[in-house]
Amino acid sequence: METNNSKQVVRDFIEELWNRGNLDNAEKYLHPNFAEHSAGPEESSKNKGEGLEGYKNFVKMFRGAFPDIHFTIEHIIAEGDDVAVHLKGTGTHNGPLMGLAPTGKHVTITGAAIHRLAGGRIVETYEFVDKMGLRQQLGNPEMGAMTA
Repeated sequence: METNNSKQVVRDFIEELWNRGNLDNAEKYLHPNFAEHSAGPEESSKNKGEGLEGYKNFVKMFRGAFPDIHFTIEHIIAEGDDVAVHLKGTGTHNGPLMGLAPTGKHVTITGAAIHRLAGGRIVETYEFVDKMGLRQQLGNPEMGAMTA
């Protein structure tokens, strides 16, 4: 797949699923064998629920906590089947998040992801999110195993 096309798939994926919350289009961007890996083994997709459905459930839960979340791509780089993005998101904590009651606080979330594509869809993602920064903004640095 051409790198410009790969970048567009990732851009569209972030816009549709994360910014608009349109999970009905998940299969358009995520391969049926999709796997997601977070910074720690306890935060991998196996604990969010396996594969595509687990990821959709995670996006739904996160957008429930931050209904106005909006991610902006700060940097995007593609090489071969891989697309790396540096993201910044902003949103208001208006719903429960991993046992934390809504705080009403407006937060900024930063992170990066490396997506591997196959057949025009994301088949594997490695993500790194500043979870400690998010916890501190919410006023709860001791919050449990948050998989945001």
